[in-house]
Amino acid sequence: MGDTPKLKDAESRAIEQSLKAFAGTWEIVDIQPPGSTKDAKRLVFRKDRTYAALNAENQELWAETFDLDPTVTPKVWDHRSDES
Repeated sequence: MGDTPKLKDAESRAIEQSLKAFAGTWEIVDIQPPGSTKDAKRLVFRKDRTYAALNAENQELWAETFDLDPTVTPKVWDHRSDES
């Protein structure tokens, strides 16, 4: 049981490192199923685990939160929708 805080600290550091590399603006080049992003052309990921979808004119279409799992390859982000 004494290792639990160490594991949590290591996991937190790994997530923070992944967030540093992941944060930024990403261009959407392919999505499945086609059309599922509507008019979104870019995604902006922030270190506070929020992201926004932008159209071709850089107008925000929607914003949500996301999580990263630094233990998987290839890297995967999991978004959270606040829609009811």
